[in-house]
Amino acid sequence: MDMDLMESFDLLVPREGTNSIKWDNRKKAFGRSGVLPMGVADMDFPAPKPIIDAIKKRADTGLLGYEMEDPASLRAAASWQKRRNDFDVDVELMRGVPSVMPGVLAALMALGNPGDSVVIQPPVYPHFYRAVKDAGMKVMENPLLETEDGFVMDYEDLEACFKKGAKLLLFCSPHNPTGRVWKREELEKMLKVCEAYDVKIISDEIHSDLIYEGHRHVPLLSLPDAHARALSFHAISKTFNVPSLHQSYVIAKDERMLAPFEKMQQRLHLYGLSPFGQVAQIAAYEECEPWLDALMAYLTRNRDRAMKFLEGHLPRIKAYTPESTYLLWMDMSKYNKDEKTMVKALVREGNLGIMKGSEFGREGGFRMNFGCPAFLLNDGLKRLETAMKALRHMD
Repeated sequence: MDMDLMESFDLLVPREGTNSIKWDNRKKAFGRSGVLPMGVADMDFPAPKPIIDAIKKRADTGLLGYEMEDPASLRAAASWQKRRNDFDVDVELMRGVPSVMPGVLAALMALGNPGDSVVIQPPVYPHFYRAVKDAGMKVMENPLLETEDGFVMDYEDLEACFKKGAKLLLFCSPHNPTGRVWKREELEKMLKVCEAYDVKIISDEIHSDLIYEGHRHVPLLSLPDAHARALSFHAISKTFNVPSLHQSYVIAKDERMLAPFEKMQQRLHLYGLSPFGQVAQIAAYEECEPWLDALMAYLTRNRDRAMKFLEGHLPRIKAYTPESTYLLWMDMSKYNKDEKTMVKALVREGNLGIMKGSEFGREGGFRMNFGCPAFLLNDGLKRLETAMKALRHMD
């Protein structure tokens, strides 16, 4: 492990004044500018040096005209998928997309029709709700179940959704916000249900590189039963903390799945990738693996620190150890307070900004981002404790 890289994650580069959604939007998001923001899902670490160097080199050419898609960026992604996930990808069945969610919206519109019902599995990424509605479709919820060991899919209810007529599943793998890494047998069982009702699947796998030791991401399209019914979306954004570059890509295993997506991509003008995003993708996948290994070691420490703090100081908060992501889903329902009161305590008493559960389709929960220097996480956890203590005297 590169200890210099590990130590670099302890340093906070101030983000105020950089037009950061997390840091410069606090007044609008929480009503006060001094809140410690631990909600938005980007990390408080600089991007890896090879990515920065690649962007500078490209900028130094002075040539920023319209660009075609660089096959080298797709080859780098395909090589990465094989190396990290033992996933064979055909570059001819990959396409660059300017961000995952616009791609997901295009996929919904390509594979479904206005008025269709789309299944999502709350608590889930809030933009899933928005994408379905923006596509002119209806949300049909298939809530995840809680067990002693964590969240699992409710296959019986999933089948019930399909019996009601839903023809699309918008799937999150690994799952945001719960941090679940779906096992092969879970995916295979899900696919059997989808196959029985001829359901198409759009799989958001943006967090799939952020997997903790003891777990392994299984790309949905690595399973043969998914080939004729799924598209998957991937990006360097979460992995290497470069979401503002708007560089992502879609993978298909069947031309019949890719063709309607491409047609919709053209209709929605979802083309024209940034030269900086393309060179960043090449640098990320070819030069930044040591950085990612160091990051995961650091995030593991942060994750374990957060879990230990909750167990020792806030036992009424229920949380499962994340198997992926730098996000912690916390169930605060044992405090028996409504969400508005909880948010009031967090912001006014704790001076802490985290995401509320209603945005994910499940009140009582909150999502906290631990992708930050350890001292900042410690501060955030103490603020959380302060807020929870103040709840006793609030209605």
